[in-house]
Amino acid sequence: MCRLATLDDLDTLCELDEVVFGGPEHSHVDRTGRRQFRYQLTKAHAEVYLAELDGDVVGFATVLMREGSTVLRGYSIAIASNARNMGLATEFFAWAERRWIELGFDRASFEVHANNPGAQRLYSRMGYVITEQMPDYFDPEDDGVRMVKRLVSG
Repeated sequence: MCRLATLDDLDTLCELDEVVFGGPEHSHVDRTGRRQFRYQLTKAHAEVYLAELDGDVVGFATVLMREGSTVLRGYSIAIASNARNMGLATEFFAWAERRWIELGFDRASFEVHANNPGAQRLYSRMGYVITEQMPDYFDPEDDGVRMVKRLVSG
């Protein structure tokens, strides 16, 4: 099940953020943090989505929406390791993309670590294509790629 997050979900979001992005293999820029989540949930032009499995939150996604733009920008996506390879990300994206179309967006754009081929394969399977190489995007020596999809209703 997928749903919009609320301020009541703040502790859960922070816990999952730490579990998924807290290891030494992740850059400090991967973690969102409590203050940023609170801002995204209350003041930002953003939405935070949750994925639930058997009543437990196992994933989240945060997207940024610039006023007047029809391009939505993915900010952060996390799926707990025990919920991977179960089709949850595909379901999560299908739900979110329907919502983005309803909100008037015609494209979605995500920045992905260049050294994360698993994430790039996932996005590619869902119709996202690399449109830009971004040297030193996340940190020095930590390149990124921009992946974009045209959203179509149907």
